[in-house]
Amino acid sequence: MIAVMGLAVWGGMRLDDSLNNRFPIFVVVFGMLAFAASLYGLIRGLPKND
Repeated sequence: MIAVMGLAVWGGMRLDDSLNNRFPIFVVVFGMLAFAASLYGLIRGLPKND
């Protein structure tokens, strides 16, 4: 989970730097998407109580 978020933030920083963005929009968007995907994977991996 931490690795996915770290990779997303790193990629967003690289993309923002290459596009010379003043506001780090890709860091924010990629970070939120990585958080949502990690949370979804965590919830799907929990055992079900029948």
